[in-house]
Amino acid sequence: MTQAPPAVRRRVRAGLRLRLMGILAFVAVAPTLLLGWLAIRSARNDVQDEVLRGHLALIRSIGHQLNARLQDTRRALVVTASAWAGLRARRSRISNDGERKKEAATAGKDLPRLLRRLRGEIPLLHTVSALDSQGKLVAGDAPARGMPFEPESATTYGGYVSDVRFGGEHRRVLIVVQARDRRGELFGFIAGVVDLAFVRHRLQEARIGRGASLLVVDGHGRRVAPVGQAHLPDP
Repeated sequence: MTQAPPAVRRRVRAGLRLRLMGILAFVAVAPTLLLGWLAIRSARNDVQDEVLRGHLALIRSIGHQLNARLQDTRRALVVTASAWAGLRARRSRISNDGERKKEAATAGKDLPRLLRRLRGEIPLLHTVSALDSQGKLVAGDAPARGMPFEPESATTYGGYVSDVRFGGEHRRVLIVVQARDRRGELFGFIAGVVDLAFVRHRLQEARIGRGASLLVVDGHGRRVAPVGQAHLPDP
């Protein structure tokens, strides 16, 4: 047999040497590349988890703020009901003779003045009314359309918050609290219609990432205050 020329043998050995070096280099680099890919994937998951936790914290914070504003409004109605009871007690002590008649007439105007002051101090209130124990208007705003007073709920549960009422661009709820005298007898109700536009405004102020959206739904899943593109049915 004829042997390959030395030059050919050198080229073969060089080729084998290069292949061996390539294999060794790949074996050396592959773990580093794998670890790097795993580290990048883990870091990306950590970032996603952190963003998710941030959004959940934001949602809880906004929910707490919205609930606090509604509770503050309800407490203002309760205070007004208590003040109404005080006005009734004062009027009952006024006699009907002499100079007391003028004082009695002035006392009769105190309730409308009290309700106007309440509306001025609580911007969330669209209307506020004082109703007697039968639900008839005593003072304040006439009942808003689409916001019916529910006597049974008002007397049974000590007041109530209605379902969200939808009308065009408006979302509103009716908050009703009882008014009782010092003996605990029910003599009327304070009813306030709350405009939920403040919910939409608060969501619009929230800073969220691109592609994300915030929305508030009622107990039936209807959108109360959407921001961005939300794939939920309108009421």
